[in-house]
This record gives sequence, C-alpha cells and structure tokens, in this order.
Amino acid sequence: MTSDTYVIYIDEKLDNPSHGTVKLAEKRMGRMIQHIAIVETLKRMKSKSTFQFILMKMNVKLDGLNLMNGNISQL
Repeated sequence: MTSDTYVIYIDEKLDNPSHGTVKLAEKRMGRMIQHIAIVETLKRMKSKSTFQFILMKMNVKLDGLNLMNGNISQL
C-alpha cells in the first residue's frame, strides 16, 4: 500500500469496536493506519522492545528496511 499519509490511531483498548472500523478505513482510503491500544502499550512500556516494535512496524509500513544489531552490510 502506498500513501503519503500515515495515521497513528490511539484507542483505549484494541478490542473496542473501532478496530474493525479503523482497518476498514485503512483499506478503503488507502491510508496506512497504526492502531495502538494505549492500555496495553502502557502496560508493556516497561520493556524497550515494545517501543522498538512500534517504530519498526511504522518503518516497514512506510516501505523502510529494519536491520537488527546495526548490521548495515545487508544493504
């Protein structure tokens, strides 16, 4: 999916009825939407990997390349 707009939609919980609506809007409008459940995210923010995962997922959705351990020789 190519788009010039990236939306981060922050919701209270991921199981809210809005999740289906958000994903439908993503498909219909051709916009990339990252749905983040704030309750779950805050519970897991004690771990650096949660924030890293969100950033890596954003990067991939924007056609970026994720490299682990800073190994740029893969480019």
